[in-house]
Amino acid sequence: MPPHEAVHSEGELPAAIAALAPRFLTYALSFLTLTIFWFAQQAQHRLIAKSDRRLATLNLCFLAFIALLPFSTDLLADFLEFWIAVIA
Repeated sequence: MPPHEAVHSEGELPAAIAALAPRFLTYALSFLTLTIFWFAQQAQHRLIAKSDRRLATLNLCFLAFIALLPFSTDLLADFLEFWIAVIA
């Protein structure tokens, strides 16, 4: 959301929203990444006949990785020009 103090009239709001384009792009990128992971995990679970504690631990590690996506997405939106943000 654009900062409230940066918008003083209704005419300035579209430009402030357009300035958020990198955030929308990184949101779409993270959503696409999550979709790919979701479909891959669903495909794996169809093949699993039996699970144990080791599989549950692996799934929790996978979930921990997925939980970092909002952080890495926000980092990328703020620092799109830096390669460390792109790698993260």
